[in-house]
Amino acid sequence: MTFRSASLLACSLLAGGTSLYLHTNVLAPIEQAGYYLVSFVSATPNSTNQLVRPDLAVDTPVEAPSVSPAPAENTIPYIVRESKRSIYEIKSRVGTGSGFIIRPGLLVTNRHVVKEETTVTLINTSTKAEIQGKVLQAETEGNDIAYIQIDDLSLIPLKVKSSSPLMEGEALIAIGSPKGLTGTVTVGVLSAQNRMLEGKSYLQHDAAISPGNSGGPVINLQGVVVGMTTLSMTSLTKNYQNLNMAVPIELIMKYAP
Repeated sequence: MTFRSASLLACSLLAGGTSLYLHTNVLAPIEQAGYYLVSFVSATPNSTNQLVRPDLAVDTPVEAPSVSPAPAENTIPYIVRESKRSIYEIKSRVGTGSGFIIRPGLLVTNRHVVKEETTVTLINTSTKAEIQGKVLQAETEGNDIAYIQIDDLSLIPLKVKSSSPLMEGEALIAIGSPKGLTGTVTVGVLSAQNRMLEGKSYLQHDAAISPGNSGGPVINLQGVVVGMTTLSMTSLTKNYQNLNMAVPIELIMKYAP
């Protein structure tokens, strides 16, 4: 027997001699899956909640659509979920890249992402909400750092590393928007500290990155930013794999306006 509405279901049940007291919202549509939730209380203390399909008999059991559980705290999924609120895809006339909030009203990215632009569009990697940002003067020491000012001071910054030391081999998470794939997550390890290239010090890691990751955060398993994705030696030659460099967060905070 098929029931298309709450009234038909109620009439059928009462006609069958079953005393039921239906809740106000007897049938709540679960639209995406095409189910209705039949929720009723019998004359006895027992209550029942059952999922039925409108095209199936009411006594045909159907499993509810699965819901992903909330990630456990301090796991990689948890850190990613919490961090994405503060990470943005950056779009401008010169291309796309990534950036993240380091304090209220201020984002950081690579200078090569924004170049000479004065304003950019920022797309949040969690909510996909768009805001506009004003590009501030970049640092002039050749560290490929630029800062972007935003008006909304309520947006949450990422936690940044203090003086606690890093350990080579510890796991790191890179989040960015390679090829416009907003909020892409990769995981690797810290390969080396203080890696010198052309007179500049970098954190070397092997979390996979691609064009568009530039300016995104590199985060440890405490959910703290330790660096900013800047370059990959893989892009310079096909003979190397996952030799990736990040500007240390200490430099980023040192030059922040």
